[in-house]
Amino acid sequence: TFTEASPRISPNGRWVAYVSNESGRDEIYVRALDASGVKTQVSRQGGRVPVWSKDGRELFFLENASLMGVPVSTAGEAFESGRPTALFTLRRMPSDDGSIYSVAPDGHSFVVIEPLTTYVPTMAHLITGWSREVLQKVQVK
Repeated sequence: TFTEASPRISPNGRWVAYVSNESGRDEIYVRALDASGVKTQVSRQGGRVPVWSKDGRELFFLENASLMGVPVSTAGEAFESGRPTALFTLRRMPSDDGSIYSVAPDGHSFVVIEPLTTYVPTMAHLITGWSREVLQKVQVK
C-alpha cells in the first residue's frame, strides 16, 4: 500500500535506512535487519536519499532543498536518533538520484552535484576565415 525505496545499510550491518511514504509523504525510516524488524522514523518534515556517515554515528538525508544531519546510535540493541538539523541548503532542488551527494570519511565534508543554474546554449555558430579578416583589418607589415 506504500512505496519503500533508497535502502542504505548501516556501517555495522545491523540497520537499514530507507525512504517510505507510509505516512502520506516521503520520510526517512531506520529498521533493524534482525528478526525483530523494529522501525523508527528519523525525519520529521519529509526526507529522501539517506546516507550513513562512515562511523555510523550520523545519518544524512535531503529535506526539500536542505541537507539534514541527525545523530544516531547503532551500537546497542535499540536504534536511537536525535533531532534532525539542517546542515546547509542547496541552491536548487536535486533529483531523487542517490548519487547527488556523498559524505567524506570524516563526516564533515560533502560533495554535492547540483543541476545547472545558468543558461546552456542549444545553438553554436562556427565562423571560418576569421584570421584572414583580422589580419586585413590590422594590416600586419
